[in-house]
Amino acid sequence: MYISSIYSCVNKQKTCYAALLQKVKEMSPPSSKKKIIAPLDFPLWYLYDEYEIPLYGDKGQYNEESSFFPEKLDFHHHEFDVAVSKQPAAKQALHAIEGMWNQHVSPSSMTDACKYLIYGHETLEANFYFTPAIYLKKKLKQKRIQPFSIHAKGSLVLYEAIQMCEALFSSSSDTSLPSLPSQLASISSSESCAAMFVVSDIIQPPMRRLWLDHYPKGDAATACYISPTHGDWKILHMFADEWPLEHHNPYIWSASLHASHQQMLLERSQQLLTTALQQYGTPCSYSCDETINKAVTVTPFTPSSRYVIMQHMDATFQHTLKATVEQHGGRVFTRESLAECNLLGSDTLYSLQQLEQQVAISVGDVVFLVLAGPIADVAILVLQKQ
Repeated sequence: MYISSIYSCVNKQKTCYAALLQKVKEMSPPSSKKKIIAPLDFPLWYLYDEYEIPLYGDKGQYNEESSFFPEKLDFHHHEFDVAVSKQPAAKQALHAIEGMWNQHVSPSSMTDACKYLIYGHETLEANFYFTPAIYLKKKLKQKRIQPFSIHAKGSLVLYEAIQMCEALFSSSSDTSLPSLPSQLASISSSESCAAMFVVSDIIQPPMRRLWLDHYPKGDAATACYISPTHGDWKILHMFADEWPLEHHNPYIWSASLHASHQQMLLERSQQLLTTALQQYGTPCSYSCDETINKAVTVTPFTPSSRYVIMQHMDATFQHTLKATVEQHGGRVFTRESLAECNLLGSDTLYSLQQLEQQVAISVGDVVFLVLAGPIADVAILVLQKQ
């Protein structure tokens, strides 16, 4: 399995924790329906209230102490970049796909090579007309593409999308044909078996941009192609670990329960990364035999560079995993753009795009993408530059 043509759509602006905290207070939940002028003014508030979906507790009140600890933020007025979008998530995803198309001389050939469209998201968006995947299919004017959506997988949406593609591609009548990007022009639409993947998240009430002492969540959309036979990055292996939450509603957790889950996420991520680094300690040439996680070593070659890209969860998460990487002789790539912002499902792909732009990546170099959180679950994708 391969991924290629990564394109991210983000809008950066300067802010500080004091300003974000003020926004949190301004976006406190309405105490009654009378304060809601119209459904479109507070669409998610309206839908949650209409369907009696619990938000922050049994009484519908936001537990400020349980969900945000301002005393842990030592630099309230420290300025940094955060990604904020004024557009709906689906429209932001559309811009990401269009940007991906514009990277190529023949965008129509790229779309002709795709059979599936996979839309991933962690955040919710009120839409009274179309699901985001259907909206994108309509706007892109791709009638033959089959749309799918992935939700409630946290920042592991890329991992889930690759698993979905593996199932979809294996069910295709012929996956032996060349796909992206070589010999693209010769592939007819009836023979294609690739997927356009896009992940898009927008933080809006009742969702919170601030969470514990984590980096603020940012708005972003990232698109790429996933192919079974050709691309910029070969997926050598995928590791994943998940565990159940102690309570289904994190907004009403106690401080000790929050700390327990953060420590669990940190330890599980460290263990999984250690396993991945040990297994791929000496980069080799691999044949995936059409199926991820069934890698067969073919011919060893001189060890290439190994880079680790981590989810921008918080400073503790990054520093702890960085020490693990250095113990195994790897290199950590930390992006300079939006360094203190968690772009959720787009985060590691955005960093990978920055890596390609800033570092001279050679064929055979291996990159580990650490997808984590925001509360539980972690996955690691081992990629090799083609």
